[in-house]
Amino acid sequence: MIEKILLFIIFLSVLVFLIGLIGYYLEEPSIPISNLTIHKTTFVNLVIDWCHTHIPVKVIKKPAFVVKYYLSKNTLGVYKPSNNLIVIYVNTHQTLEHLVNTIIHEYIHAGQRNRFFTKMYDQYTQELGYWDDPYEIEARQEAAKYQKEC
Repeated sequence: MIEKILLFIIFLSVLVFLIGLIGYYLEEPSIPISNLTIHKTTFVNLVIDWCHTHIPVKVIKKPAFVVKYYLSKNTLGVYKPSNNLIVIYVNTHQTLEHLVNTIIHEYIHAGQRNRFFTKMYDQYTQELGYWDDPYEIEARQEAAKYQKEC
């Protein structure tokens, strides 16, 4: 009886180990930003070009962009609707996946831009907070949707 219980425990342990191993190998690897073999500015430009070609938003003119290399404590990227400009703080990101997500997120904001965007964005952020601002919710969802494909 004890032998059967021990065999069952060993079998269960091996099964759990194998499931974990399969999950590990199926998981997308995180690529450190330090592994990037091209200039970060070039990479950001390529991602914005990809967005402009593949994401169906009403962006007539491709947004300009600026790459900042210093670390920002709380900002990964910013979209400035007044001059259709995306600012990306590249060294604040740890992985290329995270950087791609931020670029797509800011590109989505460019697609949200209309004559009410700035006023409503500020109002929503003030009333609801950053995380519950509908513009931010949409940008996060769309970035998550397109990140892997990009």
